[in-house]
Amino acid sequence: MDGRTQLHLDAAERHKNLAPWLLHSPRPPDLTSYPDEWVVTILFYSAVHLISAYLMERAGPGSIPRSHAERFAEVGRRPELRSIVMPYTELYDWSIAARYAARPTFAATDLQAASDDRDRIARVISQLLGVE
Repeated sequence: MDGRTQLHLDAAERHKNLAPWLLHSPRPPDLTSYPDEWVVTILFYSAVHLISAYLMERAGPGSIPRSHAERFAEVGRRPELRSIVMPYTELYDWSIAARYAARPTFAATDLQAASDDRDRIARVISQLLGVE
């Protein structure tokens, strides 16, 4: 496996591990709620790194999309990645709502669904790369 592929896999794992920590750690006294918007954003970027790892390994460093639109097109173009289009789209939509629509909180079911979507993407990418 290319070392740069592993860097993306490592980043994806760090992001995944940060999400529950952020959700369950004590919050600073000046916050009135937990920063749920960053939890969904972190899970989305974990998925971005997973997809980048796959593209890096299969098509080389020049294949890493430079925008979300390019990444969506690449995922949709590759038959082996089509099963992750829906979970990736859901994560993207939630991260957009969090970052640009200023949606400050998400229901616990949304946060679980975002985590499940990220995990679904991880399973597909791990299987395709032959890693655990």
